[in-house]
Amino acid sequence: MYNIKVEFAYYWKPILIGVDKEYHFPQKITPFIRKSYNHPAIYRWNIFRNEPDDEKLVYIGEAQELCPQRINGYLNHGHSQQTNKQIKRKFQGYLDNGFIIRLEILQFDNIKIDNFVLTNNDLYDKHIRRFV
Repeated sequence: MYNIKVEFAYYWKPILIGVDKEYHFPQKITPFIRKSYNHPAIYRWNIFRNEPDDEKLVYIGEAQELCPQRINGYLNHGHSQQTNKQIKRKFQGYLDNGFIIRLEILQFDNIKIDNFVLTNNDLYDKHIRRFV
């Protein structure tokens, strides 16, 4: 039997469309988002009724470039993007039922796995993003 020690402190930070204004689906991509989030990321769509910590559903994903490429895929999907079509349809159903859909990004300092350390810069590797 092997024991592996993992240390991982993290939080989910809301994506902003401007100073102190959160992005909610299906808002358009602003120049602020385009400039601030054009890097690899692990993200989640936090689907809730009134407050981010109440009744909720989440969808977690990873992207080489969160904005504009990944967000735009949900807003303006192509014909062959079946997953994006399904998610957009489900999101519309949640919106129709009074839910709020907020986009959040995973923030962490380091992930320590025994003597190995991962940082946010390691998210440029898609295998690392998928592992996290």
